[in-house]
Amino acid sequence: MNDDLKPLFDSYRPELGDADEYTERLQRKMEALRWMKRQADEQRRLFRRWLVVAFATGAVLGAVALAYTLMHPLPHPAPDASRLLLVLQQLRPALVALAVAGLSALTAHLATGSGRVAE
Repeated sequence: MNDDLKPLFDSYRPELGDADEYTERLQRKMEALRWMKRQADEQRRLFRRWLVVAFATGAVLGAVALAYTLMHPLPHPAPDASRLLLVLQQLRPALVALAVAGLSALTAHLATGSGRVAE
């Protein structure tokens, strides 16, 4: 098999260009790669930073919501209270948790999802 391919490779004589031109082109490509790596590293750093901000926002809002619900227990409803008021009083902890989750998600979206952080 090698004997069959030997003539093919023996006849191959690529043209070699100017060594300085090749080196200059290689240097430009290497600099472009370094620039891309720096940009990727910067994006990664920004993503991590904003991820910590979003986590801290959720943790602080969660602590505030927990403190609020513990400090303001559900009152006993008056006998003439409307049914909607009774339902809202029962759902208050869930609504507070939903608000905390929404604000945390909004913070994370604004920080990482919109693409404006990296600019």
